[in-house]
Amino acid sequence: MLRDEEISLRLGHEQSSRSLRQQREYKSKRMEDEAVARLEKALMMDEDSSDESDGSSGMLVSEAL
Repeated sequence: MLRDEEISLRLGHEQSSRSLRQQREYKSKRMEDEAVARLEKALMMDEDSSDESDGSSGMLVSEAL
């Protein structure tokens, strides 16, 4: 009887620990994914701004001709 209760408590503890670990891993992965998305967005915005500056420079060159 006491042995069964001990086994049950240990199994419950293991499941709880596993669940907490999975939650931490999920949260960590989600945070990494969000950080990657922010970096990609920043890179795309940077590329867009450099494209715009290239385009405006081209306009100035063509206006000078």
